[in-house]
Amino acid sequence: MLGALLSARLTSSLRSEAEKRAGQLPESLRAQFIDDSTAAAQNYSPPTPPGGLNPATTSLYERVTADTFATGFVIAMQTAFVACAVVLVAAALLCFLFSPHKKSTTEPTGRQGKTAPQD
Repeated sequence: MLGALLSARLTSSLRSEAEKRAGQLPESLRAQFIDDSTAAAQNYSPPTPPGGLNPATTSLYERVTADTFATGFVIAMQTAFVACAVVLVAAALLCFLFSPHKKSTTEPTGRQGKTAPQD
């Protein structure tokens, strides 16, 4: 369940972050960058730059994709950690509510005050 939550949240957050950061790239790469970043969620790694780019554009693309992936992954992990914390707190509360109550530890009434004779 946690993996499905992480995957869904990662896809969503990567798309959102890619749309925010696409303006840093040349206009011809923006749509491909958004699509590649969204698809990268399936591989849990940043997308590789497309071929045929000059070194400066390749470096920019790599930096923007790394930043996008790192931010998107952190957002997705925050959601997963909050979900884990909620489940843990709920489980602890249920354990507390349904735990058996301790019985009193006093002695039975028949033995109080009597001692065994000593030889």
